[in-house]
Amino acid sequence: MHEEAVDLLRSALRWRLTTQGWREVNLAVRTLAGSADVERYLPLLELAAPKRIATRVPDESGEPVDPTTPIPDAVRERVNELIHRLHAEPEPDAEPPDGQS
Repeated sequence: MHEEAVDLLRSALRWRLTTQGWREVNLAVRTLAGSADVERYLPLLELAAPKRIATRVPDESGEPVDPTTPIPDAVRERVNELIHRLHAEPEPDAEPPDGQS
């Protein structure tokens, strides 16, 4: 499960979201970071992912405007910290390396 979480977190580094979307990602990352049960809270991050259909809002001139932004620095830092932590932690049901118990 950690590998799935790490893959999704790495994807989040490339997402473009609205301000509200980044708030949801930030909440999901904080929740994941504060929990020992990654599997339980990973759906929060999945739900915060960008939707496949994006609506572009026109500005005053009628031209579509992209209301999304790349990941904010503070959220990027939290995501990177969580990626590193999940890599360092063994999976809950992982077998110890040969010769170790």
